[in-house]
Amino acid sequence: MEIVLGNIVNSYAKTSRPIYLLFYRASSIMRQVNGFLRTGSGGRAHRLISTNLGSRSLNIFALPDLFMTDNQLERAADEGRAAWRQQRARSDCPYHDDARREAWPDGFDEAFLASLVDERYP
Repeated sequence: MEIVLGNIVNSYAKTSRPIYLLFYRASSIMRQVNGFLRTGSGGRAHRLISTNLGSRSLNIFALPDLFMTDNQLERAADEGRAAWRQQRARSDCPYHDDARREAWPDGFDEAFLASLVDERYP
């Protein structure tokens, strides 16, 4: 199964798109699957559902279409820092459904915290 999961994660890394994986009657290996998917996807994979259908387990994992380059994430963080300097609110984040939604507020918070520690921060 590692080879198949590895192929899926490698394909996802090359061409980001939403991928959903359903595991039926596989509860004994879910810990390994969860760890493998999280590690292989850079932490982007997550378990959506873990339940039972009758007496059988059902687990659904998602690899969302969030793959961003480091430059795109850094640009979003820079935008968040700039927004703080422009006295905008943290809730003004323009991104809704991708990894920039996390990077932008991180940059905003970083600028805010830096201003508390270093008065020279612009």
